[in-house]
Amino acid sequence: SSYHFGTGAAYCISSSLMKELEPYLRGPKFLETCVHLGLPDDMTVGAVIGAVLGYDLTDVHNINTHLNGLMNLDPHSLKDQISISYGQITIIGQPVIKNIVDIPDAHFSVDEDPTRFLSYHCLLYPKTSWCRVV
Repeated sequence: SSYHFGTGAAYCISSSLMKELEPYLRGPKFLETCVHLGLPDDMTVGAVIGAVLGYDLTDVHNINTHLNGLMNLDPHSLKDQISISYGQITIIGQPVIKNIVDIPDAHFSVDEDPTRFLSYHCLLYPKTSWCRVV
């Protein structure tokens, strides 16, 4: 059986689905299931949901993780994102580029706000007392 699952770095699971997942993922069963399926942890969750329990997974494009090219997000869509993240893109263990969102007219410099979370907060909530006037 096949399943569609990119990364579990960000996913939402209902409490009722979590109850169905418990026999496969609670306590030591999680590692056992990973080993049995031969998959990393995030893909194991997707495999159990899709291939074992038979549920379709929904691809949601505005949930972003450190694995997305965050610098490629349309700055005008930032207010529509469910989540953002940050990280570095590395090659052979060496950081090559910061993987951060581009925020036009940011309230803080990248040196002051390397994750861009402060500037993102100010984009969403500009009246916050510590958000500088740009």
